[in-house]
Order: sequence, then C-alpha cells, then structure tokens
Amino acid sequence: MNARCDFCSGKARYFQRHSGTRFCGRCFTKSLRRRVWRDIGRNRIIADSRSIVFAVSGGKDSVACLDIVHPLGKARKIQMAVLTIDEGIRGYRSEGIKRARKAAKAGGLEFHVASFKQEFGADLDSIIERLGSPKKACTYCGVLRRWMLNKWARELGSDRLITGHNLDDEAESALLNLIRGDPARLARSGPEYLLSHRKLVPRGKPLRGVPGKETLLYDIFNGLDVHLGSCPYAEFDFRNAVRGFLNRVEEDRPTSKSSFLSTVDKMSAQARPLFAGTKLVECSKCGEPTVGAECKACQLLGSVGLL
Repeated sequence: MNARCDFCSGKARYFQRHSGTRFCGRCFTKSLRRRVWRDIGRNRIIADSRSIVFAVSGGKDSVACLDIVHPLGKARKIQMAVLTIDEGIRGYRSEGIKRARKAAKAGGLEFHVASFKQEFGADLDSIIERLGSPKKACTYCGVLRRWMLNKWARELGSDRLITGHNLDDEAESALLNLIRGDPARLARSGPEYLLSHRKLVPRGKPLRGVPGKETLLYDIFNGLDVHLGSCPYAEFDFRNAVRGFLNRVEEDRPTSKSSFLSTVDKMSAQARPLFAGTKLVECSKCGEPTVGAECKACQLLGSVGLL
C-alpha cells in the first residue's frame, strides 16, 4: 500500500525522518516556505531593506533560496537583483551561469555577472596554474568570491546580500572553525555577522536551518532548473572530510547537524564579548573592509603576482 501525505492524503514523496512526517510535493513546498519565511522574520533578514541582491551560483541552494525569498521581497516592494560570480572554471561555471540567468529571468530580476578575470586580471584556473597545485584552490576561490560579492552588492546599491548557505554548509563551517582553533571567526559566525562597516553589506542566510537534501527536493518538486555538477577543485578541499563525518553522524542520529549548529551559535554568543573591541578598517591596498591592515584577498592576490 502506497504511503500517503500526512496533510492531504495525496501520495507521499518524502519522509522526514526527524519529524516522522510524510509529505507530498505540494505540502512539502508549503511547509518549507513557511519555515524559511518564519526564520526570515525571526532573524529580521530583510527587515527594513530597500534593495537586496541574491548571490546565485545556479546550484540547488541559491536557486531555491531565490524562489522562496523572492515573493516576500516582491510583497514588500523591495528592489531585487541577482548577482553571479564567474570564477573562470573551465567546463563548470558556464552551466551554473545559464541556470542563474534563467532563474533571474523567471523572477523578472536584473541579472549581473562579475568575473575574476575582469576584477583581478586572471581567472581561477590561471591562478591555480600560478600556484602550481590545486590544493589551495578552494581557499583562493572562497576568499576572492566573498570579496567580489560584497563589493558588487555595495556598488549595486544593495543594503542586504542574500546567500543560499544551508544547514549543511553552516554546520561544516562551524566544525572547521573549531578544528582550526579559530575562536575569533567562531565569535563572528552566526545568523548575523558581528562586525559592521559602511562598506560591508550585511548578509542574510534564509536557508541556514534547511538541510541540503531538502533544498534539492524543493527544486525537484517545483521544477526548478539547477546545476548539479561538481567543481573539479572540490576534491582537494578539507571540507570534504568534515562533510563526510557530519553526514555519517546525521545518518545515525537525525537532527545532529541542527543541534550542533545551535550549540555553536550559543558558544558564539558567549564568545562575542571577548572580541567586542575588534573593528573593521579599510584595507591599505584595495580599500575594502578588513580586520587587519591588508585584507586576505589582497594577500592572496599578492602571493601569485596579481597585486
């Protein structure tokens, strides 16, 4: 006998282990949207915003995030746009850009593409060639991408940058910070960034409490076109080991990631007073906000002769 949705008695398409609830596609969509909208309200993610920019890679999380948050922004008459970063990864990034452009068009939003090549004079592939090894590819990519997202969001007039980071991403980052023994970064983590600066566009993470598998299901149930390809440099990222560990724990004990992230958030709140005196200043080379005299992006660019 086919299992039925616990809400409408339609055919169940997803069983949520931690809650013991069966959903059809339609009821799952409604449930997920309500959860995300509730978190947006609770964390005041777009409260008082006049203009927001969605960071959309074309992958499952960012496309789902845009689809879920867009109706709220529209109802509040917030100016919205989509920004995609083209790192310049042959055989990979072009497919994501196509999906991001399609998602922006579906929402009737302006679409902007900013490239490493345009901004730094070299794409990621070229930077890796200069390094001579792909082992640090994710470090360079992550730092430079974040630098560009902030700069472009600010130049587009946005007062909020919306990203598609999900529960898995946030739990992985939290564990990485603990493993690296980085209390300062841990203190600055959480739903809201601790530090502020006139050049720093505040970020919002509406999907922070949503498992990655559920964003994928949302895409599937709503017929969203997303890029599911894997970055060729991802295999060299230490995050893979952390992800594997957390996934094994979650498989044995559902809600482990959520509980872990909640605990880390409490630790972060307790640690924040220790770094309350930390202030952002402008980088001596690029003028972007940083905690030191020279930002990490400029340090990395200098290490490969691009600055």
